[in-house]
Amino acid sequence: MTTNLVWGNCLNKAEDLTADNLRLMIGQKLNLEHLVPLALGILAKDTFVETQFYRRDLLAYVLKNTNEEFWNKHHDMYLELDEVMRVVNQTIEELSPLLSDFKPYLIE
Repeated sequence: MTTNLVWGNCLNKAEDLTADNLRLMIGQKLNLEHLVPLALGILAKDTFVETQFYRRDLLAYVLKNTNEEFWNKHHDMYLELDEVMRVVNQTIEELSPLLSDFKPYLIE
C-alpha cells in the first residue's frame, strides 16, 4: 500500500520523500506517526545522513520533535530509534580516544 502525504501544494508518495523533505516536515511536526518511520528507515542505513544544511540533521530533528509521549504510543518505532542511537554511541566510543589525541595543525 502506498501512502501519499500532502505537503504545501504537493502530493508526494511517502517513498519518494528525501531525507531533507523529512527533516523539514518533522521540524514542523507534521504527520509524525507517518514520517518518523520513514526517517528511521533512512537513519538505519546512514545514521548521520546529510540534509540540506548538515550531516546528522535528520537524526537531530527526530530527537527534537518527538517526546516521551510520542515514543510511548509508538513503542515499535522507539525500538528502531534505540538501534540508531546504539550506532551513535558506538561511533562516539570508537572516536573518543582518537579525538583526545588529535592536535590540530596550524597552517600558515
